[in-house]
Amino acid sequence: MSVAAGYIKGYVAAYVLLSMLGMLINTVIRVPPPSWMDDVGGDFPLTEEIRIELSQWIYMYIADYHFKAFIVSAFTTLVTGLLLYLAFKALKLRMHSLALLGMYLGGSVAYALLPLIGFGTSSTILHQIYTAVHHASNLNEALRLGAEAAYTSFPLKEMFISSAFIELGKNASLAAGYLGIKKEFEARLSLWITIFLVTEGVYAFLRFVSIPLLWGWSNYLQTLAFGMLMVTAIRLLLQWSNANHLRNLYS
Repeated sequence: MSVAAGYIKGYVAAYVLLSMLGMLINTVIRVPPPSWMDDVGGDFPLTEEIRIELSQWIYMYIADYHFKAFIVSAFTTLVTGLLLYLAFKALKLRMHSLALLGMYLGGSVAYALLPLIGFGTSSTILHQIYTAVHHASNLNEALRLGAEAAYTSFPLKEMFISSAFIELGKNASLAAGYLGIKKEFEARLSLWITIFLVTEGVYAFLRFVSIPLLWGWSNYLQTLAFGMLMVTAIRLLLQWSNANHLRNLYS
């Protein structure tokens, strides 16, 4: 039992820490703007060379964010998926372990691959950004129009909606798996499941309406709620396993 508990605690810790790491990487490590931007004002006039450079930077800034998200998500899936499988195998819940592993890996890999949708249409996206920047009269306007063009031409909203549904399905399947082990635990888990689903919905909505400032905070709340859900589920799972073990000993 201590082996399974160790794996499950490792799963929760890995999920929360890697999620936080992913958010930190995307917050701190960004594609730097062209060096000349530090020395000019927002009303700086644009030459053709500057328009091209700005268009490439805006594209790389957005593409880099999603590429890093893909790498972190794929790594998180591998680590946490393996720990989850080992935990359920140690508890001798083979059907549950295989079913959950399939749902978890399937949902996570699909979620991680979504950013690649944008890379497949990079030339079209870059052209859309350049077209918008070309109509700008100064630096501030170029940045605003270029970002707007990127967010309308890059299939971000479709990716956000898809990833939100896949992420929701993945985590709901995990919760359902725990609930399926013993139905009477449903009431005790329902509070954290509700909180998690609400934070998941808020996060998906903020990404859909494109409010980047609030994404990070809602993602922190989402991760915390999921961690509490898993901690509660772990306690109940181990209680049930211990009780079941004692019944087997004395039956």
